[in-house]
Amino acid sequence: MKRPPPEFDGFAQLDSAEPTLVAAHLFVRVFGAKHTYAAGARLKWHPIITELARLGGCDSEFRLFSGGERSDAIGAIATECVLRWESALLAARRNEDVLLLRAGVTALASPDPVRTVWQRVTTS
Repeated sequence: MKRPPPEFDGFAQLDSAEPTLVAAHLFVRVFGAKHTYAAGARLKWHPIITELARLGGCDSEFRLFSGGERSDAIGAIATECVLRWESALLAARRNEDVLLLRAGVTALASPDPVRTVWQRVTTS
């Protein structure tokens, strides 16, 4: 399966992007790419961090975020995204997992999932 192209040109652009847009793209990448369209589907943090790195144009989170400050920054961005998903009732943390909720399934099934997720996280 071919990977989607990056949405942002490197860490600086990812870090300065509108947070709700990053959250929307990341949500669709992590849940949509895995074809996890059932409520209760679970993800660990590593795939979320990996997809966030790919959004920034790197194949690996280790290449993009090899320094301490960048590693902390990417962790913060990932956490902010998950908090936005929770606020919009799209996904929720449970122990060390992030679970897809029913509203998240509905958003992924929409004709334009990124726009649908963006609208939900913007208005929540």
